[in-house]
Amino acid sequence: MTTRIWLCPECDLAMTPPRLAAGTRAQCPRCNHILADAKHGSLSQLMALIVTGLLFYIPANTFPILSLSLMGDEQHNTVLAGVRALYEEGYLFVAFVVFLCAMLIPLIRLAALFFIIMAIKLRKQLMMARTLFRLYHRLGEWGMLEIYLLGILVAIVKLVDIASVHPGMGMVCFIGLMLSEIGISILLNEHHIWGLLEDQQ
Repeated sequence: MTTRIWLCPECDLAMTPPRLAAGTRAQCPRCNHILADAKHGSLSQLMALIVTGLLFYIPANTFPILSLSLMGDEQHNTVLAGVRALYEEGYLFVAFVVFLCAMLIPLIRLAALFFIIMAIKLRKQLMMARTLFRLYHRLGEWGMLEIYLLGILVAIVKLVDIASVHPGMGMVCFIGLMLSEIGISILLNEHHIWGLLEDQQ
């Protein structure tokens, strides 16, 4: 059996990974960089949050985020409609970035993590699960639901003095999707998942 090695991202010290008890963390003995944190989340808790996020995903992107009423003209705005409007106005790059960061990447990360947890539970397709877990980790920096939500809140503050603005059901679902992803990031122990994927190889 091949021995796993950890490499400190700060000082490049190679070491054998320790077995962490719940609530403990591993630090590099040379530079004290935190290498791993043994979080308490179980696979069942993670799966519950993943399914919740997937259930929120479609209504968050298709239901109205805001209802705007100005001089008798009422508009209902969705995330998908916003991307389409940017595209039609000629802001192709901005439309692509919004679609990528607010719609496509969150869906890919949730679907990938769903497949990974199922692969661990069923002990099947582990090679594919390892590939998807690498993809999940690399896409983490591109998920920007919090920034998109902040932009929506800023728009509400600026428009509230000149128009009647009402949050829609899409806003509620969008917040639910964002909270699901935050919960996943809190509970997910990446080193533990890697250990399960390798031990069942």
